[in-house]
Amino acid sequence: MKNLHIKFEYPEAIAARRELLSTEMNLLEFLQKFKNYKNLRRRELILKSRLKREMAFLKTGVTKTEEDFPKEEEEKEIKEIQKIIRVKCKEERNLQENKDIAAQLKEIREKLNSLGRL
Repeated sequence: MKNLHIKFEYPEAIAARRELLSTEMNLLEFLQKFKNYKNLRRRELILKSRLKREMAFLKTGVTKTEEDFPKEEEEKEIKEIQKIIRVKCKEERNLQENKDIAAQLKEIREKLNSLGRL
């Protein structure tokens, strides 16, 4: 193999040397970022597997808790009781409104009577 020599002017040689050093620096920065990425990716996979285990543990806990909740028959009874309570509250509100209306009517009658006596 033959060696070839190329002659550069001094400013060209400096510029070429700068470009070569800049390229080396960029390559080293890329390698550093790539290693950092690999470490982060490995950490991410570890965290994902830990999260998966925790989610499975949580799922079993939720399942056990759901077993402790009332069954459908008990839920139906609870809904019926809630419905009765709502109806009674509504009736009570209607009675209160009627009392308020009756009180207002009584007040207006008293004012009319007092005006009629003058």
